Amino acid sequence: MSQTEQTRSFMRNYFDALNEQAVERIPIAGDCRYSGSMLAGTIRGADTVREHIGAVAPFIDRFEILRLVAEGPSGAVIVRLQGLGGKTIEGAVFFEVEDGQLTRLDNLFDTRQLVNG
Repeated sequence: MSQTEQTRSFMRNYFDALNEQAVERIPIAGDCRYSGSMLAGTIRGADTVREHIGAVAPFIDRFEILRLVAEGPSGAVIVRLQGLGGKTIEGAVFFEVEDGQLTRLDNLFDTRQLVNG
């Protein structure tokens, strides 16, 4: 399996794990970096990243992949989140994956949709 195929598979498995409330299944590198629209800064380290993902995931009923693109260790997913108080929003998630582990994740969502309805 090529690195691109591994990255593509990792991203699909990531969202499957979130949909199944199985955050512990996501392989996260010790030096992973995570940033997002609802964070003031970057979260660093496997334990902190896993804790954050685990705290957010229960508030989302379902993640739906709309489009997935991967090249080598990098990938991007356009995703629809269903839940969040009955709201649905779309955004993009950018991944870096090395040796089967998440090394970087950047979430970009228009969080005004959560407030404005």
